[in-house]
Amino acid sequence: NPLAGAVFGIYNSANIRIGELKTNADGYAKSGLLPYGDGYYLLEEKAPEGYVLDAVPHYFAVAKQQEDGKCPTFPNGVTVWYQSADYT
Repeated sequence: NPLAGAVFGIYNSANIRIGELKTNADGYAKSGLLPYGDGYYLLEEKAPEGYVLDAVPHYFAVAKQQEDGKCPTFPNGVTVWYQSADYT
């Protein structure tokens, strides 16, 4: 079931909060563009009403699409949707 109202902080590898995600009625949240790199993580800061806060950081990386056209996968449960960006 989609959960609305969850708030996640986006943190970089220096543990600095650089953004925020808030899930909508469909349980979807979208960030702005992030520079390529490792060590990012999401940390739930507010759970939807009636749910327990997940205090475990969920690490992810921002990476270029692979040569075979596939996107890297991350086994920690964070789904990353890629949009085309003209970064070098």
